[in-house]
Formats: sequence, C-alpha cells, structure tokens
Amino acid sequence: MVRGRSAFTLIEVMVATMIVSVVIAALWKMRGDGNLKMMQIQKTITLNPAITFLSAQHGKYGFERELVNSERLLDTFHVTRELRQRLQSQKISIDYRFVRDMELPDNEVVELGETTYTFQGDSYRLRRMRWQP
Repeated sequence: MVRGRSAFTLIEVMVATMIVSVVIAALWKMRGDGNLKMMQIQKTITLNPAITFLSAQHGKYGFERELVNSERLLDTFHVTRELRQRLQSQKISIDYRFVRDMELPDNEVVELGETTYTFQGDSYRLRRMRWQP
C-alpha cells in the first residue's frame, strides 16, 4: 500500500521561495519608483512658484545675457533677514542663451532665447520670446 506524502520536496520549496522573492522584488521596485516620482512632484510643486515669479519679471530676469546668481536676486528684492539667509544657502542661478532674432515688418524684432533656471542642481528650461518694437 502506498502512503501519502507528509512533506514538501526540496525542489518544491525552492520554486516557491523563488516565486515569492520575484514578487517581493517587483513590489520593492514599484515602491521605489513611486517614491522617486513623489519626490520629483514635491520638488516641482516647491519650485514652480519661484520659476513663475522670476519668469514673470519680463524685463529683469530671464533675458539677460549673463548669469544671475542668488546674491544678485536677493539684492533686488526686499526680504526679511531670515528668508535672505535661507535663500543664500541655496544655489540659484538664471542663465539666458540667445537663439535667434526674427525681423518683422515695420522694423520690429522678435528675439528667441532659452532661459535656464537652476535651483540646487536641478535645471528647468523655458523657451522665451521677446518682442522689441
């Protein structure tokens, strides 16, 4: 008479362990990707108002052909001492790169350029257009 098995074989245990480890690795990667995306979204939410503010200063920031750093920006605006100290510790720069001019009828000129905002090592680029009568 044949008796029924009372335990798993070594191969069955190894296959089950392998399947569980693959599932755990996939879940771990999904969690890591989600955390990375969340950090990128939080950084964008934090920096978007600053980029919007600086790019809205039409004649001042983003169209200069020189590098603007955080010290020069802070000299322009009236901010509290605490905010000034906090912003000085951050690396902020604005760099404008001229792309080309387009001449329109009536001696009007449209200047095309690219502004690069760098905040603590992260860069954001905006293509800009300025009309000069």
